[in-house]
Amino acid sequence: MAEKKTHNKNFIHELYNIWIAEQPFHHAPGLAYYAIFSFIPVIYIAFSMVGIFFDEARAQNELMLKVTETLGEEAATLLQESLLRLTENLQGGSPALSIIAFIALVLTASLMFFSGAVCTNLYMDAAATET
Repeated sequence: MAEKKTHNKNFIHELYNIWIAEQPFHHAPGLAYYAIFSFIPVIYIAFSMVGIFFDEARAQNELMLKVTETLGEEAATLLQESLLRLTENLQGGSPALSIIAFIALVLTASLMFFSGAVCTNLYMDAAATET
């Protein structure tokens, strides 16, 4: 029993040392920044893709119901209004402006995934080289 306690203590100590050495707090603000600004574009692109195969309005209603249950009515209303404004801005105006806006939207949405991939690769590569 004492040996298991020592093993657990060593494991926690080693885990703490790795956590401190990797300094994850330096990457967290960047990832959070990209996540906040790319949340609405990611949702919009997901609904656009869902709309190709399924009923987009039904998918939006399901999401709004889940957001309302999880985060409350205010968050669901904010999300719905943001998606509506984004849809109106992309569909209104000239076709060239819509294409430019869609490209900007895709780039914005992809920033979160690129940032997440960089952070994951940093930690996975560091973990692979230590073992």
